[in-house]
Amino acid sequence: MLLSQPAIKNITMREAIVNCNFDEDFFEGIDHPEGYIQDAWFLYNMRKGFELFNEMLGILGDEKEEFVLIISGKKKIDDENYGYSEEYEDDDVGFIADDEDNEPV
Repeated sequence: MLLSQPAIKNITMREAIVNCNFDEDFFEGIDHPEGYIQDAWFLYNMRKGFELFNEMLGILGDEKEEFVLIISGKKKIDDENYGYSEEYEDDDVGFIADDEDNEPV
């Protein structure tokens, strides 16, 4: 029974760190616990963001592969792939164009 206590304590500590569930005496005897707490919160939020990102990728369906290629820099976004036309209204681009050379005024 005594041999299992350190293992149980390590598992409990790991779960507390992963879930940022610290009680008052969790960091007892450790210098500067606020740094460890800050790091734990940073990693916790990063994991949550990663989980959300993966959920959003799942929603893309057939477009997932193309999206991953674009965000990884292996594919560039161009007008041809996304159906934008060269012919557009001046109001659609967010500036007023001069009639002669289509430069912003």
